[in-house]
Parts: sequence; C-alpha cells; structure tokens
Amino acid sequence: METTIDEAGRLTIPEAIRESTGLVPGTVVSVTMRDGVIELRRREDDTALVLEDGVLVFTGKPLDDLERAVREQREARIRSFDRQIGS
Repeated sequence: METTIDEAGRLTIPEAIRESTGLVPGTVVSVTMRDGVIELRRREDDTALVLEDGVLVFTGKPLDDLERAVREQREARIRSFDRQIGS
C-alpha cells in the first residue's frame, strides 16, 4: 500500500491497516527511525487502571477470560470470609 504526505507533513494510514490494528482517532502512536526505516507503533499506556470518580477502572485489554477470573477471585474471597467467621 502507498500513501502520500500532505503539505502539513501528515500522512494517512490506509483504512485496512487502521481497522486491522485497531487504530482509531485519538490513538497515540510513537514514531521512530531505525536503520533508515520509519516505524509507527501504537503506544501502550503504562497502566490499564485509571481513577474515575474515586473508583479504579480497568481500561486495558484482558489477557484471559475476565469473567472467569472475577468469578474465581470472588469465590476465593467468600471461602476466606467463611473460614474467618468459622462457617
């Protein structure tokens, strides 16, 4: 694929590439040059947790089945509480 740099120095990333990589308006990318090759990489945030209205909210992409992980943690906490109160 080819694209052209405009007068302001901008280039348009072809739609097929944007869609396949999940690049949407507002996505931050880093631009580097290595061995004469220009590389564009989506910048991954340092943290996937952000504070919203006093609550930590996960904004990243789950690496596993998130619902299963939450269920397992909930069940482990319930077992722990049950042991603490002697049930």
